Amino acid sequence: MANAAAPRSAPSPAARRAWQWLGLPALCLLSTLLLLNNEVLPLGAVRAEDLASDYGLLTWNLWATTESALRGESPYHTRLLYHPLGANLAVHTLGPGFAPLGILMRAVLGGRSDYPLYAHRLAIVVCFALGMLLAYRALCAMGASAPAAVAGGVGWAFAACWRLIVANQTLSAACFLLPAVTLGVVAFVRRPSTVRLAVLALLVGAGVYFSEYFAVFIAAAVLVVALAATTSSGTRAVLSRCAALVAPPRSASRAPPSPSPRVPWPPFRSCGRGRRRTLVRRRRGRSSPGAPTWRASSFPTRRSPRSIAAGSLRRCTPA
Repeated sequence: MANAAAPRSAPSPAARRAWQWLGLPALCLLSTLLLLNNEVLPLGAVRAEDLASDYGLLTWNLWATTESALRGESPYHTRLLYHPLGANLAVHTLGPGFAPLGILMRAVLGGRSDYPLYAHRLAIVVCFALGMLLAYRALCAMGASAPAAVAGGVGWAFAACWRLIVANQTLSAACFLLPAVTLGVVAFVRRPSTVRLAVLALLVGAGVYFSEYFAVFIAAAVLVVALAATTSSGTRAVLSRCAALVAPPRSASRAPPSPSPRVPWPPFRSCGRGRRRTLVRRRRGRSSPGAPTWRASSFPTRRSPRSIAAGSLRRCTPA
């Protein structure tokens, strides 16, 4: 009789860290270079079909934002258009978030004038490789196994909708922005905290520096998801905890006053002098010989009848 197969041991922590920080990024990069071979290689090439697209505009954007960042100027204004007044580029498809890639290629190539061509191709590689990596992280955060998350990441990053806009990094930036925001939402809902809320807000707000097209849609999608979650009883409690971080309820400054003891009617008349008063309950305008007498504890004469009623009372023997 054949022996049962021994169960496989779980990978060691060192192996898991090596996969997370080395193996997975290398897999994403190799998958991008393999599936987008003609779109990104060689890095400094200019294809014939690029001349009929926004290739020239996108490379100029990378050059303008890189040079503005190196000079310490705002990339949203240029003096190269409408001289000498200049032009405002706030509503232009600029994508200044890709300026670090231009700075990197400018340093690697030694300041060559054609570095924007390399930076443009590198931006495409980063968008799709980072999109696959973040999609894998988001799927794992939602409970998927590692093989399923890898398959889902490949299917997301290289879907047909992204292949149509592969040469425009201001559009393909949504390939990594959407899973990044998804990962931030999952992390914040699972363990609400002020730090996680700030990271989520940073991810949503950073979209405008990479893709003006999708920045508004991503923020609107987060709002729609939050509103739709209120219809489910299972998520309303989570949203309440999240809302408590934004606007914590103010604690009561003092405890509510305790109810005062009921005091007989009609009103009391004071008896005696000094700091001691005797409260006598009167019936029909005058006290009867057998009526009980109620005496308050010692208190200053300046206190009001309401505070007298709230004092401690003790019953004395009838007069």
